[in-house]
Amino acid sequence: MVGSKPSRYAHFEKVEPSELLSLYERHGEVARDIHQDILRRFTGNDELTVDLVRNSPLKPDDETFEKLGQYDVVSVSTEIGFGSILHSRGIANANNVLSYMRQFEEEDMPIYVALAGNSGKTYQLAQPRVADLARNSLVVGEANNNEGGQAYIEDHSSKINPTLASDNPFNRGNKYQYYNVSPSLEGHEDLIRDWIIEREAKIAFNMIDVSNLDDRDRQKLYDDIFSAKYKKYTQTQEGIDWVQKKLDGYMANPETLHALVMAEIRENRDVDENGFATDIDGTSFSSPELAGYVSGAMYEQEQREENNLPILTKEEITTLVKMATIDTTMREGEDLPMDQYINSEGHKFVFGAGHGVFQPDMFRKLLDKAYEIIETNPDINRDPVTKVMRGDIIKGQIASKPVMMMSGDETNEAMIIDRIRIDVAYDVSRRFPHYIKVSGLDEDEVTFRMQTANIKGTSEYLSWVRIENQFGEELPSDKTLDIRLAYGETSILKDAQVTVYGYNKDGLMDQMIDYSKKLVADTAPRAELEPEPDIRPSAVNNGLNLMF
Repeated sequence: MVGSKPSRYAHFEKVEPSELLSLYERHGEVARDIHQDILRRFTGNDELTVDLVRNSPLKPDDETFEKLGQYDVVSVSTEIGFGSILHSRGIANANNVLSYMRQFEEEDMPIYVALAGNSGKTYQLAQPRVADLARNSLVVGEANNNEGGQAYIEDHSSKINPTLASDNPFNRGNKYQYYNVSPSLEGHEDLIRDWIIEREAKIAFNMIDVSNLDDRDRQKLYDDIFSAKYKKYTQTQEGIDWVQKKLDGYMANPETLHALVMAEIRENRDVDENGFATDIDGTSFSSPELAGYVSGAMYEQEQREENNLPILTKEEITTLVKMATIDTTMREGEDLPMDQYINSEGHKFVFGAGHGVFQPDMFRKLLDKAYEIIETNPDINRDPVTKVMRGDIIKGQIASKPVMMMSGDETNEAMIIDRIRIDVAYDVSRRFPHYIKVSGLDEDEVTFRMQTANIKGTSEYLSWVRIENQFGEELPSDKTLDIRLAYGETSILKDAQVTVYGYNKDGLMDQMIDYSKKLVADTAPRAELEPEPDIRPSAVNNGLNLMF
């Protein structure tokens, strides 16, 4: 039975509870369930499973790399905290970034589907991501459809360079058990103590009439009350003993605490008696939804291989996902459209939406068309192409001065661009260069925000940017690019590299890009809450022996 095989798909998430309320959340379990539900619906096989792996991919080590290598597709709903960025932990550490670069280049790694992060309402522009370092990765923002069936981007969805956006089951009214209404309290005594003190502060605050205070004064009043309560319950013996007595009571009768915590949660959430909720949103659940479709495509390759049919590669499937999108410049709650860029091949890219909003039915058509081409034309060129461009850097060169980047590849073959990554290493003495300027990609010089990692204990940094908006364009064999760091006058450039991922001209992916343009005009977004379309593969058309 298929279900008895080891799973080839997983959701990676390890988040330690930072407050008592988070102990009750089943965030990772729900994300895994969404990934698994979409996989089963897409394939029609209810025996397929998605593993939940409690490893954080943001802290690379041999165990994490080994775990990742076991799967074809992984979804990730963990983002780096701002404190980690400031203290160079996890992927904000340049040594870890280099480890991931080597791993993705040298090993057979999974298609990596990561959340974009809910930063659309903030000024946050820094989010170092493992996904940026891999060719076969997708960074997913959250999308939805309005009553007229028009796609839009959720107002909280990330504006930090998403690859694309995807809907999720919560937006369609689906219910998941997001809360564990009676988790074990063992080992979480400190969280309970903090909650007891905070609850006392809230009770005291709610007894005061604050109707005449503005938000700023209300916050100051609460902060003062909390500080007084915290001092009382942590620095006086009477207070410490009182909290300990409350703690002992909760540990002896946990259901008492569970009832209080769930009542607090229900003040802001529509949660039933078993912990099921529908009013949850976020890119945390859009990324596993998209991963479900990607996993379904990878499962199809297993079935095709068993039936001696040609299969698509991870690179090709990842690229097809980017094609299976419709354009939108609409963001929820905003009258002005999001900024857009249309490249020389007519592809639209939107600040906040990337390639656009993913369409499952369009993905189905793209897969079927690709199968048709590789079956009827087995000799079509399908080799993925990677071109590395480097420049001559003089010792002590100021980072704000342009460096000409050129390929050391002696072939005269042009390539079709899938994505580009630029990596630079530099030493900072004063002003920090957050942006890189590139000439040669467009008629004008283009500016990109870089993501940055520190070489711990030094003034040296590694920065990179993942560039999607040259997708489908042709890169001539003799192409050169000039790069320079904006505000890099006080930085010394150490190294620079431009990596271009793509395919051969006139090959399979080049033809699929042309085909996808025809589909875009005919593909309409699904209306919110309408019945799900039948997107299962056709056993007749694809020559597959699948269970429906």
